[in-house]
Amino acid sequence: MSQQSATRLPNRAEGPVEVAPPAIIFSRAVTIVAEVASRLIAEAPPASRVEMLGRLLEMGAQAEAAYRTNLTAQLFERRVEALGSSLATDLASILATGGHAVEVHLTQLLHRHEKDLLAQTMKFLDPGSEEGLPSVAAQKLRQVSDAAIEQVRHLLADGESGTLAKWADRITHQVQESERNVVAQFMQRQALMGTGFHKGRTYEEALSAKLAQVGAAIGYQVDRCSDQLGLKRSRHGDHVITLDPAATWGEAVRIVTEEKTRGDGSRFGYEAVRKECEQARANRDAAAAVFIAETRDSLPDGVGFGQVGRADFFVHFDPGTGDDVGLVAALYLARHAALQRLQSSGNADVDRVAAKRLVDEIRDRVERRDRIERFHNSAVKAIHGAARALGEDTEAVLACLARLDGLLVA
Repeated sequence: MSQQSATRLPNRAEGPVEVAPPAIIFSRAVTIVAEVASRLIAEAPPASRVEMLGRLLEMGAQAEAAYRTNLTAQLFERRVEALGSSLATDLASILATGGHAVEVHLTQLLHRHEKDLLAQTMKFLDPGSEEGLPSVAAQKLRQVSDAAIEQVRHLLADGESGTLAKWADRITHQVQESERNVVAQFMQRQALMGTGFHKGRTYEEALSAKLAQVGAAIGYQVDRCSDQLGLKRSRHGDHVITLDPAATWGEAVRIVTEEKTRGDGSRFGYEAVRKECEQARANRDAAAAVFIAETRDSLPDGVGFGQVGRADFFVHFDPGTGDDVGLVAALYLARHAALQRLQSSGNADVDRVAAKRLVDEIRDRVERRDRIERFHNSAVKAIHGAARALGEDTEAVLACLARLDGLLVA
């Protein structure tokens, strides 16, 4: 019965791909469109193409795993998706309305969308290089925009303005397909950065790069100041994060980070972390502080995320893993705490109850995530330990059996 079950032909309704970990089985012919992967596989000898495909799948899986723990990358993707949804609504409205100015309105909309997308990519990556992602995104999107405008121009010239509304979905699809390519390239680069982020860098250098990336996404400026004396003539406070004045009603609002590497040795208790945050805030004239440690062992009770004061937080961040969920959450919570201290009347419209509810949920979920991760790591260690013990016992039993067999035969 088990043999029949293992060798049965798959039901076509189940799809062409079956998974029996660690194996992936293609049960019938299937076409996968993958531009880069297809080129690499084409260059490989036919006899080694299956092996090459397996390696590419593993690398892609590693990239996907890195993406799932990279909140910065997911923020970028969400913002691009929001731009695409807004474009679809506005485009449908323009084409449905029609009129003599439809071409002008369409051109303005697509160019504005192009500008907004470019602004988002520039926040995350350096736009200086002509081969950089912001430049590539601008070129691709301009090509799509120009083609869409040309299509509409031909329709108007042929007197077919009544069919314009039917083109809304087609043009939106073309633009969003271009955006998906931009997002895919960004994810690939994030995965590459995640696997080699810390190589050749000190912890502070790697953290500086990460803070700058997150800062661009959230909207603040990051300055590294660990080698400079502050207001208290000390070097407490390694990075100063200045929030966008547009979000602070013109007031200067800062967050400071205090960082500890593996080499710093001993574990910091809750009171020690609170004191470090307090000294960093005072020295850098900041409204909130985030204590960042390279290892959990440096943090109170080995916990990877927590709060030690109204505006003071601590978090574990290891550049080698690329997991920035706790770091991004801590910076968001610190920003909220810093903004709460503003006395300007400009913040009167903020729904404080809703904001507090979201802050509480973020903190609770990140803390729960940290607990689950610790339990998971403990379970993995226990499983590995049990596997070693089973192996040792098996070897010992075999040795004893061999010795017993020798005694009995003798």
